[in-house]
Amino acid sequence: MRSSIAIGAVAAALLAPAAQAAEPSTGYVGADRLSQAWSGEAYGQPFKGLPELQQRCDAPFCDEFTLEVRDVGRLTILANVPDSAQFVDLEVLRPDGVTERIDGNEEDDFAKLEIPAAAKGRYRIRVWPNKLPVLYQPQYTGSAKLVLPPPPKPAQGA
Repeated sequence: MRSSIAIGAVAAALLAPAAQAAEPSTGYVGADRLSQAWSGEAYGQPFKGLPELQQRCDAPFCDEFTLEVRDVGRLTILANVPDSAQFVDLEVLRPDGVTERIDGNEEDDFAKLEIPAAAKGRYRIRVWPNKLPVLYQPQYTGSAKLVLPPPPKPAQGA
């Protein structure tokens, strides 16, 4: 069984054209730019049920974007894959080394991740759609939005 899955994975990799990297490949959000958009191409990991394949971000099955967060705030990251077969996975590696992951489902063609108090630093964002090579186009769009906390209220009587 595993050998037929491995053969299928190799065949899918050979059939899939090379995906391009995210455009732009890096960006930032902060007080002077509250949102950042990008686009990319990825087909999604074949045989997503195998854990050893899910954790690897290899083109053309996964695409990666680097986001710099310059100010602390609520960060929302969205990967929209309108021509997918649902199951859009989104993974974010935070500056502190913690990885957050949203596993897609059979109802949505997007994945959304919210980090309530995103720290400053670099975030590596990975997108794994569920798109079979040849049957689907590999395009997706990504966006990051930062909501800054309200400024502190002045002290009474000041």
